[in-house]
Amino acid sequence: MERSKGSKMVRLIIFLLLFSTIFGCERKANVVFDNRTSYNLYYTINDMPYCVAGKHSQKHSFKLGKQYSFYTPDKTLEITAVGETFLTPNSENGNKRYIILDKEYYNKDYNLIFYPNRAGFKFINDSNDVIETIQCRKIDINGSTLNVLKRSLNPGEIYWTHLEYNNEKTYYYRFEIFLENDTNIRVIADSLKLKRDEQLLYRFY
Repeated sequence: MERSKGSKMVRLIIFLLLFSTIFGCERKANVVFDNRTSYNLYYTINDMPYCVAGKHSQKHSFKLGKQYSFYTPDKTLEITAVGETFLTPNSENGNKRYIILDKEYYNKDYNLIFYPNRAGFKFINDSNDVIETIQCRKIDINGSTLNVLKRSLNPGEIYWTHLEYNNEKTYYYRFEIFLENDTNIRVIADSLKLKRDEQLLYRFY
């Protein structure tokens, strides 16, 4: 009787092994983009663009293929990410990153967390005028440094850029614009100190 039970168990194990070898089981894995900044994060997965709002996260599921007793599937993803107050630090390939989804992530998420490391400036042209130039002056005790941020911003267009944040009050920002066919400077912000994860948002009407 015991021998009969043992032989049935062996046959069951052999059957399960053959089943998994022939048919396999479908595997998938998840990637979560966790945006810890206060502003938009723009990212791509294999050149497909996405956006996740500040203080939100977004999950993507990927089919990896069938797993067999002799084969474990995996999937390589090319990721790029840049936020309005986030810039990928110390990356040898610009902001590209490669991740491999394999058996470690079948039953749990691959979490990518993005913390703020910049300040920012965002300009929305809600007027009927063409903005010829947007420029920024960095002002400290030694004077000011001029940086042209953007040339030619048409009605309805949006422009944003990163800025170094300043928690020590050693310098301030001054933002200026020129309208097309107008030589007068318009100051839109002055004596401004921006902290990490802080953005100057300006709508021009």
